[in-house]
Amino acid sequence: MGIRGVCGNCPLSMGDTGVGKSSIVCRFVQDHFDHNISPTIGASFMTKTVPCGNELHKFLIWDTAGQERVSV
Repeated sequence: MGIRGVCGNCPLSMGDTGVGKSSIVCRFVQDHFDHNISPTIGASFMTKTVPCGNELHKFLIWDTAGQERVSV
């Protein structure tokens, strides 16, 4: 069982400050939901490997502090 290329599995958690982005990422990565998680300072990075059939998919997850600026 090999790990599939990580380029296609790089989710980014973005949104306003204090809406629960870190709690959702923690729930996915650690299978635990924490209502009182400490605020993210800057950004946090987590990984999770998920089996799917006979493949492993590795997710590289960036969790931002909610202060990002996006211009289109």
